[in-house]
Amino acid sequence: TYLGALLDNPDVKLVAVADADPDRAEWATDIARQRGIRLACYVDAGTLMREERADLVVVATPPDTHRKLVEACAASAPQVILVEKPMALSVADAEAMAIACTGTGTHLVIGHSRRFDPSMRQIRDDLPDIIGDPVGGYAAYTGGLWDSGTHTIDLLRFLLGEVVAIPSAMPRQWGSEGPGDLSVIAFLEFTGGIMVTIQGFDIRDYAEFRLIVYGRKGALTMDDSGFHVSCHRVVAGRWFGGYKQLDSGAVVAAGPRSYLGPMLEHVVAVLAEREDSISTGQDGLATVRVLEAIQRKAEGE
Repeated sequence: TYLGALLDNPDVKLVAVADADPDRAEWATDIARQRGIRLACYVDAGTLMREERADLVVVATPPDTHRKLVEACAASAPQVILVEKPMALSVADAEAMAIACTGTGTHLVIGHSRRFDPSMRQIRDDLPDIIGDPVGGYAAYTGGLWDSGTHTIDLLRFLLGEVVAIPSAMPRQWGSEGPGDLSVIAFLEFTGGIMVTIQGFDIRDYAEFRLIVYGRKGALTMDDSGFHVSCHRVVAGRWFGGYKQLDSGAVVAAGPRSYLGPMLEHVVAVLAEREDSISTGQDGLATVRVLEAIQRKAEGE
């Protein structure tokens, strides 16, 4: 959880928590108390921001509340506001959040957690050497476009650049998505003509998060909820003379690891001006633009 990552980071002094549900706020203060940390407890973010001097604010609430809370917190000009994904449920709300933070000089960081995985950051840097020029890809997700699909779109943007067109999208309403959400099958065109297919499935069958990026020299695969990553090189064909194929792959990263821990480490580095943010408000806004465009395309607008 965000609470656990904040408590575990030695460079963060957690001072207060706010939750509209007093029982949840009390639960958080109890967890902190077990660590020997006494937290101030509030029922709304506005009061917290008036009473506390915060350098970092974490907004870990449902996405339809993000705009209101970010605007309220930005008014007190903290150095960083970290917002859980998706940044917002509409381009209009995401734009308003970005404007509010720009106006007070606050860094807006979006919690697209896989961006902060050290393995994934290294993979992005090494991608041209691993697979050569990207030519296409495939991604599968469960839980709805605005839920796990958010991670899918943002990670594809992180690896491949910007989406320039959405040639087609078709809804797949499984009934497992949240209110107002849907699953889709869609074709995305990225800068350079890279075509990627994304497909949503029913999370009630099983959870799935899988991504494959194909290049001229090889391919990158990610599965096991994103924790297992391997790269595949081009080798001589085993079964047909004169053809080439991809090998079985070399593991780049495997096994469970924290995404939130490295996220908080990066936020601290942004606070200390040691690093530039790798998941800015503009990144979040760009991902929301793609999500909204996919949904509109799928719904025939």
